[in-house]
Amino acid sequence: MTRGDRFYMFSDGLIEGTPGAGRRRGLEQLVEACMDYRDLPLEAGVPAIAHAVRSSAGVTADDLLLLGVKV
Repeated sequence: MTRGDRFYMFSDGLIEGTPGAGRRRGLEQLVEACMDYRDLPLEAGVPAIAHAVRSSAGVTADDLLLLGVKV
């Protein structure tokens, strides 16, 4: 890792929200969102990423956790 790198920890509720799509599609959406919002400050990027992934999944009853850390 180098200065400025980011990493994210998340619960399965973030990536399992799309009915019938499974974890793979949710993980793909998460990676796409991380790339899309990589230039935002971390404080704005984390909620933007969570919203992007969850809005495509619709409303689910599962828990959600997304924690971003910047090196």
